[in-house]
Amino acid sequence: MPYADRHPIAKSAFLANGVKLSYYQWASDKPNLILLHPSSGYGLMWDRTAIYIDGAMQVFALDQRGHGDSDRPDGSYSAEEYAEDLYLFITQIGLGKVTIAGHSLGGRVAQVFAATHPDLTQAILLVGGPHYSNFFAERQRADAVLQGAERMRSSQTIFDSEDDAFTHFKFTRSSDSENSLRHRVRYNCRRMSDGKVETKYDNVRVAQGLAHMADDLSDYAGKVNCPVAILRGSFSTHLTCKEAQILAAFWKDVRVIEVEGDYSLELENPEGLSKAILDFGSSSGII
Repeated sequence: MPYADRHPIAKSAFLANGVKLSYYQWASDKPNLILLHPSSGYGLMWDRTAIYIDGAMQVFALDQRGHGDSDRPDGSYSAEEYAEDLYLFITQIGLGKVTIAGHSLGGRVAQVFAATHPDLTQAILLVGGPHYSNFFAERQRADAVLQGAERMRSSQTIFDSEDDAFTHFKFTRSSDSENSLRHRVRYNCRRMSDGKVETKYDNVRVAQGLAHMADDLSDYAGKVNCPVAILRGSFSTHLTCKEAQILAAFWKDVRVIEVEGDYSLELENPEGLSKAILDFGSSSGII
């Protein structure tokens, strides 16, 4: 059934490990789809993707730990720790088997979750593709991972105004469209009591997570039994066609699917992304 309202229900779950997770739900009586944002992302960056899915699946978009309105607890911020949060969320809400679409950080979480909880995983979709550095962490790649984590750790998180925040993101995310940047400022920043604006992610916690982009996830890939989709942006330089095919060999049941766009498909081409998700779900017998 189509969504009765295009706007999601904002909720919070208090997990057994003490972490509060905020999330957004587009209710439906169809199979469950969990959407996991990238590092420094936010649950509502999937809003237009969920709208295009239009009730063909029940959608849950999480603010993962360290992001959005969720807690920022002490921890390692590894894919394993995020996957444990996801397991506690799914079991507490009582969702049963789920399909997981994750971008970047969210994709790492999906890979670990599918390997460690096969009984709860119908399929995973790696939006933008997996990170090459999680399978081939040569010194140069490891160095680039650590440099990226340091840039995040030292990045600006407080701005005089929304316009200043927009200017900052325009410089640091030069490939994003103006609409995507304004969406990010609107939903991934909050007004402070002194009138300034701050990001809704903890840059230190995000940097911790980014440092795990050189962790070896290849053993997890070998344990995944469900269908896997690598959704590569057709214009993306983050993962080339050749690299996508090399990484695909790590999974038993995998398809490489190109979606028109760059890397942030959920913001740049939500219609195309939602179609790819639904087509994959249909061909895999999920919907």
